[in-house]
Amino acid sequence: MENSKKNYSLVTSNSKCTYYNLFYIFLFSSVIGVIVETIWCILITHTISSRTGLVIGYFNPIYGIGALLMTFIYMKFKDKNIFIIFIICMILGGGFEFLCSLIQEKIFGTVSWYYDADSLGILGKRTSIIYCILWGILGIIWIKKLYKIIEKYIEKIPKKIGKTFAFLFTIFLVFDITLSSLAVYRQKERRHNIPADNKIRIFLDNNYNDEKLSNIYPNMTIKQ
Repeated sequence: MENSKKNYSLVTSNSKCTYYNLFYIFLFSSVIGVIVETIWCILITHTISSRTGLVIGYFNPIYGIGALLMTFIYMKFKDKNIFIIFIICMILGGGFEFLCSLIQEKIFGTVSWYYDADSLGILGKRTSIIYCILWGILGIIWIKKLYKIIEKYIEKIPKKIGKTFAFLFTIFLVFDITLSSLAVYRQKERRHNIPADNKIRIFLDNNYNDEKLSNIYPNMTIKQ
């Protein structure tokens, strides 16, 4: 009887880490992150500007991937004390931010955030001590509280509808991420005077020129 209970508990725990659950964690966090950052921008700068990470819709995959990172930390370290969780999330969160900035600059020749001396910028100013601390605090909140709340909401979604939506929206997100990457990469090509010599480049120039991209990504600056 004890063995059967242990097996059931193990299956239940593992079933939470499925594509279905991870998809909705990614989606919710991608949207909520944009909303929170938009509100933060209004409070700090008293202006409203785009905080999306994609050219279609109000999503930012950075927040979604960050939430998935926190979820994997939850799976491994949820029973650890708060200090250990804080240190792990602080290091991995800051490292993730650094890596995203580095990849963006190397591929697209742009950066979307830069931390000056006031923010105690480190690692080439791609992350900062202050934001690493915030990553640590956010990790504690996510692991000890938020994850369980979001998980409950995911469980309330009718499974048949939820799985169909997840499948269809995954296709859309792949398209959106691909289109967004191509649009920003084409911007880099225009800076290097590469002509629009095929249908894809012509389409990108006509629909995602520099002016439109500057409205979608107002914080994105050119590095090279």
